[in-house]
Amino acid sequence: PIPVTHKQAQKDSNWRAAMNSEFDALMKNQTWELVPPDRTRNWLFRIKTNSDGSIDRYKARLVAKGFTQRPGVDFHKTFSPVVKPTTIRTVLTLVVHNNWALHQIDVNNAFLHGKLHEDVYMSQPTGYENLDHPDYCDNSLFVMHNPRVTIYVLIYVDDLILTGSNETLIQHVISSLSKKFSLKYLGLLHYFLGIEVYRDADGLFLSQSKYIQEVLHDTQMQDYKGLQSPMSTSTKLLLDDGAPKTDGKEYRSVLGKLQYLSFTRPDITYSVNKLTQFNSPFVVHWKAVKRILRYLKETSQHGIRISPQPSTALYTYADADWAGD
Repeated sequence: PIPVTHKQAQKDSNWRAAMNSEFDALMKNQTWELVPPDRTRNWLFRIKTNSDGSIDRYKARLVAKGFTQRPGVDFHKTFSPVVKPTTIRTVLTLVVHNNWALHQIDVNNAFLHGKLHEDVYMSQPTGYENLDHPDYCDNSLFVMHNPRVTIYVLIYVDDLILTGSNETLIQHVISSLSKKFSLKYLGLLHYFLGIEVYRDADGLFLSQSKYIQEVLHDTQMQDYKGLQSPMSTSTKLLLDDGAPKTDGKEYRSVLGKLQYLSFTRPDITYSVNKLTQFNSPFVVHWKAVKRILRYLKETSQHGIRISPQPSTALYTYADADWAGD
């Protein structure tokens, strides 16, 4: 089981190593200065897995309990670079068309490189206290193109994909980044943000089969019989059908996961978007969500294939009255 306290984590050498790694990075980046105490901090733990479900590494994160902070007082604007799914698919299409290599990088302890404009106070991490001092905390689609060379860097917080027309220059970019940040080179792209990437002579195949299994398990739908379609043609979905309301929080949480699954499953996009129109869901809406889950169980190995095309020209389509309705 994943620990929730420092005391529990101390019983396992893997978690002790993860905390040591996190603490060493904090010290290396001179993340804090010790001042009078404020008892707010906590350890969070997570197991990062590979595409096959095996353990990649144990991760420990030290947090300052930001939920106690007040907007406009303790913090103002916050931002993390998050590349859009459309951008990822577009760049991958260019990769297949030009037969470029795809490189993947993980930035270790990426949030430590941000600079805070506000003072944030916290107590020292359990197990790593310096009793002689009190506590204080401080630290929180790039495209390069010229007529001969194009480099793309897709950034999703601390996960990076690099590709382009010049391998030598790509390696130079990676080398330059490693001088500024602590990087982990993950090799050629095969697993990114829960998306499995398979490459062969016919292009790229993107799948989220592992994530589908996780969603089915979280919703206790893994033992249900699969279905052949994501939505019934006979069911009418209304804002108020008189039936008792279901758990709105769970409804919205599952729909959020289904929206993410539509990255590689455009076949569920219409059904999911239809169900997101109901902020106060009823039982009939929850049943429709479960139908999508049963469809995903039946088709968990499906995905999208990106194949080489003779042209990268962009085409748009509209209905007969140019979407006048």
